[in-house]
Amino acid sequence: GASPVWGERLRHRSLHFGDTGAQSELSIMTHAIWNGTVIAESDDVDPKYLHDSDHTSVCGWKGQARYHHIVVDGDTNEDAA
Repeated sequence: GASPVWGERLRHRSLHFGDTGAQSELSIMTHAIWNGTVIAESDDVDPKYLHDSDHTSVCGWKGQARYHHIVVDGDTNEDAA
């Protein structure tokens, strides 16, 4: 299956100027879309789309990694997360 699409969208922007100085704030929200469905926003993944996989890998620096299948509307992207 195809990998999820990661994108960015502007979440919040505010500019404040006054006697106390200037303040600028910009927040970018990253989101993942697969099969036309937002499955994650920033670091918040919707667990209803993740199903455990038996697949693992090992990194000498980080250790063992576990994987999940992404399932949306009956379509499965194996070991995608």
